[in-house]
Amino acid sequence: MKSNLMPQPLPDLHDREPKDDWAADSTQEPMRRWSAEEIRALRAQRPQYSMWKIVFWQWVAAAALLLGALPMPSSVASSVAWGGLCAALPSTVMAWGLRTRLGEQSTGNKLAGLHLMRFAVWELVKIIFSVILLALSPWIIGSVNWLALVLVYVVVLKVFWLAALLQMKSQMTSVAK
Repeated sequence: MKSNLMPQPLPDLHDREPKDDWAADSTQEPMRRWSAEEIRALRAQRPQYSMWKIVFWQWVAAAALLLGALPMPSSVASSVAWGGLCAALPSTVMAWGLRTRLGEQSTGNKLAGLHLMRFAVWELVKIIFSVILLALSPWIIGSVNWLALVLVYVVVLKVFWLAALLQMKSQMTSVAK
């Protein structure tokens, strides 16, 4: 009795004819280089996102939450202020680190990996900075209300995504007009 657990030989893929619809499609235009005017027109239709606008809304959210917490006990108000700072300050540092827009310095995809690596490094700096600030909370503000601190920290971080989505939506509606 022959076992089915024995490895089977792989089929030879080099002898097969391509079954791609694209390979059979001869109506496709050959790729061409874009002119500088075409690239400028495309960039005008699809503006770049501004990290600074997103960071601005994080600071606005942190300030609004602090204003709401001012009538509360000082431990809660200081924890709210520190939670907003722990989220908004590292984002500001990251925006400063990424102050040139992606693709501005390169003429193609040659430096795309470098830009992605730069983004990853600054994101790591942001995370480490946030963790350090959160770890220093008991020594900086004394009596920490952890619920208020973490709640404000999470809300301010989520404002980052809400601001990005709103910015994307406003740019999409301006392109559609």
